[in-house]
Amino acid sequence: MAIVETYVNEQETRRTAVTLAHYARAVQYSECAVHGVDNPNDRTRTELGNQCRDLWSIDQRNYILRYMEEAQIELENEARRLFSPTWVTGNLENSGNERLTDIQDCAPSYHTRWDRVIKTGRKVVHELAPGAVVDHSQETAVVGPIALPGTFPFNSHFVKVFYPGTQLEIDPSRVYTSGSNLYIEVPRCRMVRYGSRTASGIDFDDISLFQDTVDVVYWDTQDVNSVVDLGNGTVGFWYLAGELVPTQQQIDMIIRLAHAKMPTEPCQCEVAQRLWKADREIPDYIDPRRLQCPFGINNGSWIAWKWVQTMKILRLGFVGNNKPARKMWSSRYGLY
Repeated sequence: MAIVETYVNEQETRRTAVTLAHYARAVQYSECAVHGVDNPNDRTRTELGNQCRDLWSIDQRNYILRYMEEAQIELENEARRLFSPTWVTGNLENSGNERLTDIQDCAPSYHTRWDRVIKTGRKVVHELAPGAVVDHSQETAVVGPIALPGTFPFNSHFVKVFYPGTQLEIDPSRVYTSGSNLYIEVPRCRMVRYGSRTASGIDFDDISLFQDTVDVVYWDTQDVNSVVDLGNGTVGFWYLAGELVPTQQQIDMIIRLAHAKMPTEPCQCEVAQRLWKADREIPDYIDPRRLQCPFGINNGSWIAWKWVQTMKILRLGFVGNNKPARKMWSSRYGLY
């Protein structure tokens, strides 16, 4: 079943480039502990002398994700590039988000507002397996086999896993195909049962505390009316843009800018505190150029600002002699 969506709700459909798993690795923290899961087999957390062992609360996780999102938005706005796949629409009433709306005055040619256009057209969601059963027989849960669709081109990057009946995304560690079937692997600690997400101290060995079904969908586009004359001399563009997989440097810069923005340390872990303090530090001598940095003058802000200046490149081009229905892609800009 395919569902055509004519709107984009960023809070529901857009996952940040830096996940909790990314952050846990960056600060050498137990991923299970970050998710509030007590895993006795987790050597990273239980090793004698390791300070990164406290179980996080949902407030701590939301604190991290809040500043990761803020940092990502600031970097994206400056680079004009989205760091995770994001739907952009050509109608503000549909999107409800000016930042993710691409409306331009009619002109002989156009550049998309955002770089890294992946697909053009309206968002289509194919329901691959609503209520798919999760196998928890191993520490890494498995969803599948799911029969591959034969009605449209398939790319594992566009497979999305959600808590059933919600738009809350679950982060898989691996999506792969074998024969004519699709399989998805998700570490158990990322699949805490929906109603237990606010709890802490969840027993890793109690399978009843983890999600037993998920919804699996596939993001696609319907490449009709991707460029529309809105009247009043304006044109709207519909497309999916962003990095399919963020680079390690992009992840690092988002984390550094997020640390620079955090008023208090993210946790009691020695590694996390050390990194946070380094990014919050303001040197005794400040380069005059740093005083003009719109991100701030501390180390994390300044380093992220200098890096993002290297990311500015031209964007996908449309040409049409003021007739938006005609479009042409230039190899100079490229598509995934």
